[in-house]
Amino acid sequence: MTADPAPARHDAADTEIATDDIATDGIAPLGPDSVAWKVFGDLTFVLGAPRRLLIDVAHPVVATGVREFSVFETDPYGRAERTLDMIMGVVYGQEDALDMARRLRERHRDIKGQNPDGSRWSSLNPEAFHWVHASLVHGIYTQQKELGRGWKPGEVEQFYLEMRQVGRMYGVREQDMPEN
Repeated sequence: MTADPAPARHDAADTEIATDDIATDGIAPLGPDSVAWKVFGDLTFVLGAPRRLLIDVAHPVVATGVREFSVFETDPYGRAERTLDMIMGVVYGQEDALDMARRLRERHRDIKGQNPDGSRWSSLNPEAFHWVHASLVHGIYTQQKELGRGWKPGEVEQFYLEMRQVGRMYGVREQDMPEN
């Protein structure tokens, strides 16, 4: 018998990222000289996906959304492929990156519900949205350090700046991301 995760305790009415009015001024898609292009081009980052997914579902909103809406149990490869396509589309999409990020937000717009206590939750809760992005960034950082090509001087800082930019494209609010 497995225990249900804690209820998602975020009131969706007060804390939901807008899906269509993300300020994209000053957010430029990544280019071929970016550290992120090199890191995501090393497909060993895929090996860390199970670890990152476990960290993702440690957040109650993410766990509830996955449990109630995801097809990972019936279509695990299709679900993984769609996730990878979305990430790669934003990292490598250049002129299409912002549109790909908008589509990710749109896909998550209706993933919401109500807890048994009556409180509401939404996958677009800023804290949960940042949690998933942060687990991606930290997981890839760790993966590259331990199993990948490693990090050259200055690359970690540059990678983080680029991934903050990716987070902004996805709709993660500036105030929800640590400066470093």
